[in-house]
Amino acid sequence: MTLSTPIKDVQVPPPKKPGLAIQHTEPGVPKRLTVLAYGAPGSGKTYFAGTFPKPLFIDLDQGLMTVRAKRVAYIRPTNWLDLRTCITPEYIKDFNTIVVDTLTEAHVLILAEIFAGSGKDALRIQDWGQASERIVQLVKGLRSLEDKHVVCLCDERTDKDEETGKIMVGPALPGQLFNTIGRYFDCVFHLRNANKDGKRQRVILTEPEGLYQGKDRIGGLEKFETPDFNVIWTKVTKLTGQLRPTVSNSTKEA
Repeated sequence: MTLSTPIKDVQVPPPKKPGLAIQHTEPGVPKRLTVLAYGAPGSGKTYFAGTFPKPLFIDLDQGLMTVRAKRVAYIRPTNWLDLRTCITPEYIKDFNTIVVDTLTEAHVLILAEIFAGSGKDALRIQDWGQASERIVQLVKGLRSLEDKHVVCLCDERTDKDEETGKIMVGPALPGQLFNTIGRYFDCVFHLRNANKDGKRQRVILTEPEGLYQGKDRIGGLEKFETPDFNVIWTKVTKLTGQLRPTVSNSTKEA
């Protein structure tokens, strides 16, 4: 093969100066907690979300009876545009926690809207994909609210891996969302009724056990926790509050 241009004549452009700024994390107590909490009906998902400070419920499940003992603010969006709009500053500025109750129902709402606008007589694969993409967009939008606690609730679903035959219980979301949605949260909690301290009570599973998914990225939580924000936040802040930045002499002098 003959090169049309001699190698010596090829000009290699100099590397461009990076346009990104180096930033640093801030050691110490976190500003907020992002949680995905899933469980069967009656496991206490909405009640648990109601223990978070000053919550605004995006109520798609219409199941706020368990928080009726106190005055709770809520919004009931009926379409995708409303769902995106209700997490904008105009709506959330006066609240400390944003709760989606539930992501399962949010997916149903989005999918129904996509189907209604498709003009087809059956759901297509791309409809399911588009609905899942919008769920991820919603969660990413919530995660960007750096000064708000975020709680996304889900029903639970049993899934069987066709290749391995392994059965798992996790968030009731379709397709790959079942396995991937948890990556966007600090913690994935499975709410369940269990025996703790010799009593039958509601607990939170914070790590994988048997069939059930769970995740505690922060560390410091018990395997079975009390479904109460104050209990969890006390442990989180106690753990992270012990992490102090290392300050060099030159930094102190500056």
